[in-house]
Amino acid sequence: MAADSMVQLVSYLTAQQPYEIVGTPESEWVDFKSVPPQGAYDLSTDKGKFELA
Repeated sequence: MAADSMVQLVSYLTAQQPYEIVGTPESEWVDFKSVPPQGAYDLSTDKGKFELA
C-alpha cells in the first residue's frame, strides 16, 4: 500500500506502521532518504540533523 497524501503518510508513521508507506513515490511533499554506508544519521548532533535534512 502507498500513502496518497501527506496526511495519510504522517498518519501511518504516527501509528508506527512504516511498512504501509512502501511504494509511495517521492513528490513535492515527501523525499525519502536512505541510510548511508557508515550507518544511520546521528540525530543527537546538529551535524547529523543537517545531513538528514
